[in-house]
Amino acid sequence: RCRTLHTAQASASVLQATRLMNEWGIGALVIVEECRMVGIFTERDVLRRVVAMERNPARTPVAEVMTRDVLCCQPRVLIEEAREIM
Repeated sequence: RCRTLHTAQASASVLQATRLMNEWGIGALVIVEECRMVGIFTERDVLRRVVAMERNPARTPVAEVMTRDVLCCQPRVLIEEAREIM
């Protein structure tokens, strides 16, 4: 089953990104710049890097609080290989 990949721009505010996540009922967004993945923004990022640090979500760009080092692999990779990568 195919699912839609939800993305946001790195320049989006945390408030904008979390509103998208709420609207779509998801816990993470792939963050892109010029059609290239630069990170992932998750509910955990919100808790650890925004709420706990008392940052203003309307004024904080996602690029400042997203997770940058994202491991990924192609769909054709076997589950055993993916497990080793992770």
